[in-house]
Amino acid sequence: MHNKLPEIHALFFDIDGTILFNGEIPDENADALLQAKSRGHKLFINTGRSRGNLPQSILSLPVWTGFCCGGAYAEIDGTIVENKTMRFSVFKNILDYCEAHGCGCAVESVEGFHTFCTDRWKTPNMTKKELIDLFPRIQVTKVTFDRVLTDYNGLKGLAFTQFSNYTEAFLKGCGKAAIMQTIIDHLKTDRYHTVAFGDSYNDEDMLKFARISVVMAHAPEELKKHANIATASSSTGVSEAIRFLIDENIL
Repeated sequence: MHNKLPEIHALFFDIDGTILFNGEIPDENADALLQAKSRGHKLFINTGRSRGNLPQSILSLPVWTGFCCGGAYAEIDGTIVENKTMRFSVFKNILDYCEAHGCGCAVESVEGFHTFCTDRWKTPNMTKKELIDLFPRIQVTKVTFDRVLTDYNGLKGLAFTQFSNYTEAFLKGCGKAAIMQTIIDHLKTDRYHTVAFGDSYNDEDMLKFARISVVMAHAPEELKKHANIATASSSTGVSEAIRFLIDENIL
């Protein structure tokens, strides 16, 4: 029997393909998250999505200490502790690039989600002028191109993650690991007390950063090289891992 109480950890969760499946959180995952919170741990979303693109199914779950979004924005208990947004010149270059290369994009901001020249997402497109006019009233943290980019010429000040059929663009110097450092600095804790849960290539830096890294069963094999725990389940992998860590008296 374990007599020593586990120390408080900060847990960081990707959304899509980790907690959320087909737009819903499986009951097993929700129950495990509630159990982790009840034991005093600090739970954070750490997603490539912007703050304005967090699904209601996530926001309505009463477990979160805070949200980390697009590697550029972070809040703890409702207080914003990081907010790095695109300059207008970077944003306009993206729109110019889309026009020149015949591609589209989704503009993700702290306030919402807007699309340009694409039918990939179920959101009415805005014109270039409309987006430029809107820019002073939104804080853009990320842009997702609707295809794999093969030429980055003209796209300055950005870092990219390629997926099989789209490309995410973040501000250089931002990322899931960097925002985790911001969080633990504010919590006055350290990397030893961090656990990260993910399933995709844009989770790699946070999985490397955390002391304990958990990847879902469906994650790419090369990503599993960075994991301490690879779950047997995909949709309930979060529950599986949390219960294992509790049983081992780590959480």
